[in-house]
Amino acid sequence: CFTAVDGNALTYRVGVIYQSANALNVTAHYSDGTTANVSSGDYTYKVSTDMAGNNVVDKTTAFVNDGKYYVTVSYMNLVPSIIEINVDPVVTSLTLSMTNKTYNTSETVVLANNLTANLIKSNGQSTTITYANFAANDLSVTLLDPNGVSQSLTSPFGTAGTWTIKVVWNNSETIYSTIDLTVKVVNVVSVSLDQASASLEVGDTVQLKATISPANATNTNVSWA
Repeated sequence: CFTAVDGNALTYRVGVIYQSANALNVTAHYSDGTTANVSSGDYTYKVSTDMAGNNVVDKTTAFVNDGKYYVTVSYMNLVPSIIEINVDPVVTSLTLSMTNKTYNTSETVVLANNLTANLIKSNGQSTTITYANFAANDLSVTLLDPNGVSQSLTSPFGTAGTWTIKVVWNNSETIYSTIDLTVKVVNVVSVSLDQASASLEVGDTVQLKATISPANATNTNVSWA
């Protein structure tokens, strides 16, 4: 905590770092750090955007804007204490970008080096987060099938249709974004053998290799007859 001491050896404390969704909290302490037996009614304080105490803002509600603020605390007739606090911007929304958004049903979604999130803050600034750093930035990912049911990120799609990637920031119900994936069945166009013909005598065997086209066909199983 940032501390400021007045002439009566009282220290008033507020959190140094706030976010624009937080409300101010002021407590009184003695110089040794113990809580002072001072009623909140015995001191008054105001929040302003300059050290002189001008441009007073509403101290009873959450901060709206980020930036530097000054809390002037007055106790009895003592010299007021001025406490400087910093209010950090908060994340207000996020957007997603994804390089590859088309798959076939036998494939698994690829997020590494493919999915990025852009966190937009209350001051208008934004930060781009790669998938590898999602967890460190409180971003969680869910894969939803065409019916909206959560599915494993490591299993093949299995079903054609529109799948959805949903990314949520800090478990928020309002700060999230989605991106659609197209999952389709890739049909086999042709099957070819590595040998067009073979001459065999009774008892001989021959090994043939089948090639499926296209190579990314959903079903690449072949049967021999």
